[in-house]
Amino acid sequence: MLLFLLTFSHLVFLPPHIIAENAPIYSYENGLLLTLHSHDLKIQKPFIDIARSIQNTFVGIKPTLDPQQLEAHLVINNSACVRDIVSVIYGIFRLNEESIKWLDAAGKIVPGIEAGGINWIGSMELCQNITDFNYALSHHVKGKYCSAFVKLPTDELLPQKVTIELNYGMCIPTSCTKDDLVVLLDIVLSRVNLSLDNSTTFCHEEFGSVPKDGWFWISISILIIVIVLLLIGTTIDLIIWSMWKYQAHTILYNRLVDSVNSSESLASSNESVIVSGENIQEENTTGESDVVCPELNSLSYSKYRFKILSNMNYGIKFLALYSIPYNGWHLFQLKPSTIVNKSGQLCENPLLCLDGIRVLTMIWIIYGHCIVYSIVGSNNTLFYAQTHLRQWSFQAMVGAPLSVDAFFFMSGLLTTYLTLPKLRRICSWKNWFKFWCSFTFHRIVRLTPAYLLVLLLYTGLFIHGYSGPLYPQNPELTDVKFCRAHWWATYLNNFIYADEVCMGWSWYLSDELQFSLVLAPIFLSLLMW
Repeated sequence: MLLFLLTFSHLVFLPPHIIAENAPIYSYENGLLLTLHSHDLKIQKPFIDIARSIQNTFVGIKPTLDPQQLEAHLVINNSACVRDIVSVIYGIFRLNEESIKWLDAAGKIVPGIEAGGINWIGSMELCQNITDFNYALSHHVKGKYCSAFVKLPTDELLPQKVTIELNYGMCIPTSCTKDDLVVLLDIVLSRVNLSLDNSTTFCHEEFGSVPKDGWFWISISILIIVIVLLLIGTTIDLIIWSMWKYQAHTILYNRLVDSVNSSESLASSNESVIVSGENIQEENTTGESDVVCPELNSLSYSKYRFKILSNMNYGIKFLALYSIPYNGWHLFQLKPSTIVNKSGQLCENPLLCLDGIRVLTMIWIIYGHCIVYSIVGSNNTLFYAQTHLRQWSFQAMVGAPLSVDAFFFMSGLLTTYLTLPKLRRICSWKNWFKFWCSFTFHRIVRLTPAYLLVLLLYTGLFIHGYSGPLYPQNPELTDVKFCRAHWWATYLNNFIYADEVCMGWSWYLSDELQFSLVLAPIFLSLLMW
């Protein structure tokens, strides 16, 4: 059978993942420990052991691969799967071109296993495009790509919740299920004292064939509503812009007509003026100066738009807020803020330096995330970490978790800078309470809509837009399952279900909102007292 052939021939596993006991195989923390501590022998030991044990996997391969023996001793109950597997193996032994593709699509050993080179995923595209022919049953056999995760023994000194798993990309007939794959691989892996992780092993769906659940339709509905609002807002803006351009051209045309008429009148009067038998040459010069258009003194588009919308109802005003061109234009028209100094003159705000800090810090954060998330699919994780950890330039990566503190600092500074002058004008507890209620409402309204939109798209839509050997399309294998179960705790995910965080990178928004709504009122109020 094909599974025996592929498994014994290659013993193919996928990249290392550091996985909490009940966490998804792809979550925010995966791979971080390997990056920071991959020079530790406790981390290297599983990779060294698997490299040394590969030679043992070839013992007894030949008798096991006999198609007749396979068909007689298969222990799965799926007869269609058994027949398709045996048909494929017969084709491989006959060197059938289409059957050889099953081997070609399977993952294969790559160099540098001890350096982390265990990302043996094969070719998912080739597997899903295989159309072999079962001559015994006269029907086509299509390929299905699966990822099998195998547990590796880890050092006893490592935390009990930390396990290192390897994944093998396998190509099996579509008539076979994940349970059939698990049964067969358990038999194979038992020969080398390894075990399959049934909870994380899965088979990939073809692009567009992932079942659409309620979360998908909710996210699609919200996305359609947002797109419709954007289109309506843009249409309103285009209509107002057309009215403004028409008015501007009308004014320009009328002024040109008036200028030409006045020039003709002046020219006719100049023809009768003769000095010393010669016509005075003022005709041309005077005419030219009058024809030149004066500068258009009409309203700018921004003021014209405001004037038109001020006469509209609230519904039109609300829809106009979603105009794509106007909002984009408005962003590029922003000017640096100014303040009045002690001399009464306008000068640049001294906090403009925060823009530079924000840009540099964002570059730092993006760099750190690119390195951390690329570990999932890399083939040289251990070698890369061991080489670069000793370089001074890599300290930017080691210290990347501290980069977010710059945003906490800027958030606290701006909150203090903008809030203290207002607090100085508050003289009663009632006004103090109203101020902080308004502050809280503004903060939540500013963050929540975009946050919830991203959460909905991530939970219900993104799994339908991704397809690849390293991405499980099953929500139960990613942190999407946490989003569906605990979406209501998004702003409290560092206190509630802290081990089951939805969108792990969103922890910053939770902390920032808690600092703004809890710590800011306490410390700023104490400062005013």
